[in-house]
Amino acid sequence: MWISDTSIKRPVFATMAILSFVVLGLVSLGRLGIDLFPEVNFPFVNVAIVFPGAAPEEVESLVTQKVEDAVAGINGVKRVISTSTEGFSRVGVELRLEVDAQAAAAEVREKVAAIRGQLPPDIEDPMIQRFDVAALPVMVYAVGSTLPSDRVRRLVDDELKPLLEQIDGVAAVEINGGQTREIQVNLDPRRLEALAMPITEVASKLAAENLDLPGGNVERDGRSVTLRTKGEFRTADEIAGVILRSDAGSTVRLKDVGTVVDGYEERTTTTRLDGADAVSFSVRKQSGANTVEITDRVAAVIARVQDQRTLPDLQIKPVHNDADFIKENVRDVRGHILFGGLMAVLVIFLFMRDWRSTLITALALPTSVIATFFFMYVAGFTFNMMSLMALSLVIGILIDDAVVVRENIFRHMEMGKDPMRAAREGTAEIGLAVMATTFTILAVFLPVGFMTGIVGQFFKQFALTIAFAVAMSLLVAFTLDPMLSSRFVRFIPPEERRATKVGRFLERWGEFYDGIDRVYHRVLGWAVEHPWKVMAAATLVFLASLSTLRVLGTEFVPAEDRGQMEVLLELPPGTSFDQSEAAVANAEAIVRGIPEVRQIFSTVGVNGDVLKARLQVKTTSKLERTRGLAAIKTEARQKLAAVPMVKATVTDPEFMQGAPSEAPVNIYVRGDDMTALQRLSDEIVARARQVPGTADIDSTLESGQPEMVAHVNRSLAADMGFEVASVASQLRGMVEGIVPTKLRDGEEEFDVRVRLAPEF
Repeated sequence: MWISDTSIKRPVFATMAILSFVVLGLVSLGRLGIDLFPEVNFPFVNVAIVFPGAAPEEVESLVTQKVEDAVAGINGVKRVISTSTEGFSRVGVELRLEVDAQAAAAEVREKVAAIRGQLPPDIEDPMIQRFDVAALPVMVYAVGSTLPSDRVRRLVDDELKPLLEQIDGVAAVEINGGQTREIQVNLDPRRLEALAMPITEVASKLAAENLDLPGGNVERDGRSVTLRTKGEFRTADEIAGVILRSDAGSTVRLKDVGTVVDGYEERTTTTRLDGADAVSFSVRKQSGANTVEITDRVAAVIARVQDQRTLPDLQIKPVHNDADFIKENVRDVRGHILFGGLMAVLVIFLFMRDWRSTLITALALPTSVIATFFFMYVAGFTFNMMSLMALSLVIGILIDDAVVVRENIFRHMEMGKDPMRAAREGTAEIGLAVMATTFTILAVFLPVGFMTGIVGQFFKQFALTIAFAVAMSLLVAFTLDPMLSSRFVRFIPPEERRATKVGRFLERWGEFYDGIDRVYHRVLGWAVEHPWKVMAAATLVFLASLSTLRVLGTEFVPAEDRGQMEVLLELPPGTSFDQSEAAVANAEAIVRGIPEVRQIFSTVGVNGDVLKARLQVKTTSKLERTRGLAAIKTEARQKLAAVPMVKATVTDPEFMQGAPSEAPVNIYVRGDDMTALQRLSDEIVARARQVPGTADIDSTLESGQPEMVAHVNRSLAADMGFEVASVASQLRGMVEGIVPTKLRDGEEEFDVRVRLAPEF
């Protein structure tokens, strides 16, 4: 073979060629990122719209259906799934895999912007996001303190967040929990009625008074001076002194018809750590950044802040860190790779019984693995569960080509040939068989690397990493091995081998191996003489193995025991935030009673829905307990089932932190008749509960939220000069409140909410 002949004749060239790959691999090793999973493009775009105070039916008809119609015609849309709840609309757009999700998100944004005028004016600005794995939070911290929660939130927002966002690789820091400052204008309805002043007039007056506007340029004394009208509110007292009406010497100020309170927003969400109210913040990394490096930098900044007592009143505790699981996996796989490599070398030594041959053969392992790092870097891969699993799987295969080549060269040396000739002829003789073996492996894994679908995106790095390593091992077997065999190996007669104790031990092992070899030859001879019997036996074994498919389960990822579980709570419609918080505290106490539980981090009001809560539970390590996580979840499920008016679901944590939590099996029932849907839903749930192995079966169809309906007497309203729209706006302002403007305090802005006083 020309490549092996060239390597034998030009040893320096062969050595430098292989060393160049090794050097490139070592350089790439320091630049490869470390992550939990490969970067996967999930083809989902979500449109979230808040419609304060609207009933689910109004949200569906006025918002959700219009958004669905707008996005349904986008090219590449596979399915549109929507959810309409009180005051909130979520439309999920599932795209085909070949569609660029980023471009599709931009198109969705354009479609929603085009129908913005058709949507109710009271909605908040639509939030359009594509599901990006790289944008999910990699760390979550909880902040406890004896200070008031609003003060804690402001300290985290003003002091800690800027420090963390300066870290290279950090994309954003999101804060949750705590109270948010709000200026509340509480009006007396009796005084408003006496003045015939609607609440909307008060809101409009505040919006008109809180302005800073440029007035252009004024030429004065030969200079151009900028003119600006400054009228923004600076304090709550300024708001109280606003003149609402001045007529015939009578002046009505805001403080005459109500009070201005520097208070807090009505809470719809909060976080708790081990039963205590806490402010939490999550750290999101930039796409393609090294998760482990970022989490280490964030932890170092937080440790420095705590050591220097920059924020002495805050106790910052870690809740979740992706890097912990990543480091554990990397450490385990690295140990398996080293152990597997050493065992492979030991087996080679026992069978070859020559340290020179073993060393030459074993060089294929580090050279192939290190060179693979370079190809991984060029392909944009990272160290993750899939690529590391590929390296651990292929570690025993990398040495195969070198073993075959080296063994055949040794056989030619036993025939009396000199090392140079033995290396050249031995490699040429076995070259086609070695290539066939390697190409067979490539033929299996290369197509996997080009699979489509989400599974294909996960397995791309797995398959191509194997392909890179195997191809590199073939190159080493055809270059480095023949070159070293031709110059550093000599034939050792058996009598010389027996001169040492190690040699005599290896020769005795060789005699045992020769016995195994003779038995194998007899079995091989029988198989060659009885081909039909061998084929029949192989067919029976194959058919018998197919029967195991009936008992083998099917999962997207294998079940893991990370020492974590989640408890999802759902409360009945009409439950207030305070009642939800009390129910969560009760559930926390129940779960904390399980001996293995070590930490509970709760979110009350998931996505602003006060009826939902999530408990993220940490248990002891699986090495420190006598029962598995499944038994712990079963106990939690049984205890929470006894809590009245609370629907609890105990499940594994999300596949990726921050990803939507979803049941393994979902059944969609579609139709326009809500009564029929309710009946079918109840029937499906009842039948599903009879299936063995099912748990936490639930339906997303909920009973209606308790409501009061105001019917407007159109004739009477028209006689008084009102329309239904003005009555509805007035009623909404009195109950929900109106936010006509904001108060600027330094660099921060706070809502100014106009509403009736709470006592009314």
